[in-house]
Amino acid sequence: MRSNGLLSKTQRHWAARRGFENILSFVADRVPALLAAQEIHGATPAHFAAANGHEGILNIIAERDPSALMINDNNGDSAAHDAVRNNRLLSLKILIDTSPSLIYVANKNGELPKDMATRDEIRDFLKEAEKTSLVPAVQLQNLVVDLVEIWFILSCITGFTGGVKLAETSIENNLITSEFMRTMAKFKVVKVYRCENLVLHEKFMEKRNDIKKEFDSGKFNETEHERWLFYLQLPDESIDRICKGSHPFMFRDGKDNKYGNGIYFSKEATFVDDQVAADKDGIKRLLLARVVVGRIDAGHSQLTPPIIKQQSGKGAKTIHSLADSEEEPITFVIPDGACAYPAYLIYYKLKSSLAEKQ
Repeated sequence: MRSNGLLSKTQRHWAARRGFENILSFVADRVPALLAAQEIHGATPAHFAAANGHEGILNIIAERDPSALMINDNNGDSAAHDAVRNNRLLSLKILIDTSPSLIYVANKNGELPKDMATRDEIRDFLKEAEKTSLVPAVQLQNLVVDLVEIWFILSCITGFTGGVKLAETSIENNLITSEFMRTMAKFKVVKVYRCENLVLHEKFMEKRNDIKKEFDSGKFNETEHERWLFYLQLPDESIDRICKGSHPFMFRDGKDNKYGNGIYFSKEATFVDDQVAADKDGIKRLLLARVVVGRIDAGHSQLTPPIIKQQSGKGAKTIHSLADSEEEPITFVIPDGACAYPAYLIYYKLKSSLAEKQ
């Protein structure tokens, strides 16, 4: 069963294709890694199960090894692509519920799962799922908690503080790339570095906890009051120095700042791209940060957060950050660099076909 030969691969993929849950459970109990194994065309058991509508198989994989749902085949198709291609709505729901970032994974033709949908119910589901998706906030938040423990061990042993290039096939890389590609379809990600700076992370967590204490018990919402945002860097700013902690985020102060004085971030990578210069090889870099925004309010050029806002009959409350809109904010203004942790440095460039036209 541990063999990497054709027979072993055929057994597990055949079980997924046929919907034989007992066989796949047997395999998973003894050699869990086989759930993520790829056959000659790169397909995993999840691809076969999604294509054939075997929800039981997908539930087994989701329970035993959810990361196996994130693997792409040789064409760049995820299991979600196969579910959509074969009109398997229930299978698609299991995949998206387990791994929401699959919504944003494009294949080698640049197609997202929604681009392949031919049925209204599947298009409607993906549209609604995109609206309510927590990608990458919750998954990345949990991931960072786990990773910080590893940084601490490394720093104790080696004094290491720096950055690590993410493996292209890792869940972490897929999450970052998916969030970037959500509004940057004309580009491709070259590589992603995880910034590992315990000092900056501890400062961020201290500030986060201070803001969290200002909320009543249970009222601090990690998907509303904390965000993953792209840093609106200035043209001459060194994001390397920011990651190393030798230079703070730039505080913008003046009447030209549309939403207030402070440090600017954006939900959309495309809003930041215009301010980023490419190097001689056409490569640009963006910084994705974990930001505690707390309570937000619509800002204007005369404001500097935090501010105290009076509520009719309810006393005063602290507004921690400003934004372009209170309802559906895209641009955020925070008062203090400790409110943000520089988590990932994304290297990217125009796709080859588009670069040749310019």
